[in-house]
Amino acid sequence: MMNMKLAIKQIVLLSGLFLSSQAMAWYQVEMIVFENLDVPTGGESFAHDPGMPNLDKGVFLKSSGGEGLVPYQALSNSRSRLAGVYGALRSSAEYRPIMHVNWQQPSVGRPHVKFVRVNRTGVNAEELVDGIVRIRASHLLHADLDLAFFGDAENHYRLTQTRKIKLKEVHYFDHPKFGVILLVNRL
Repeated sequence: MMNMKLAIKQIVLLSGLFLSSQAMAWYQVEMIVFENLDVPTGGESFAHDPGMPNLDKGVFLKSSGGEGLVPYQALSNSRSRLAGVYGALRSSAEYRPIMHVNWQQPSVGRPHVKFVRVNRTGVNAEELVDGIVRIRASHLLHADLDLAFFGDAENHYRLTQTRKIKLKEVHYFDHPKFGVILLVNRL
């Protein structure tokens, strides 16, 4: 009888683990990086060499087109929820959108979640943005950004921020030279 109770407990435990793994949440992450063209001269100073993000920690997104839930897969622009924001930035005289990226990822905790490597080069192959982004879940959702923006030939600027975020809310990460708009939704 004791072995039967133990066997039932193990079956219940294993089925609970199986069901929880099957019910894992997935997120759609959408990010726009833009340059601030209307930066006042003087007043604010920036580090001469702000360093670079640890790019080795990031994984590149898998190309879009696959069906189903593929971890760290780029999503097509048709799935964009920030297309209107991107369009408004393109029409603005004060801002220049540099990058618009959209991907899906599973909801996993800090030890298992990966940084996503994001980079964008310009028409002359000059690097505009390079860095890593991580969206991690615990009892709260967190975004970790470490991005370098190459605004001109002599300087680059770095935005490094970690913050709690909420699902379905647009979040703005600010640097005087460039900014990031981030939206995370459950798939």
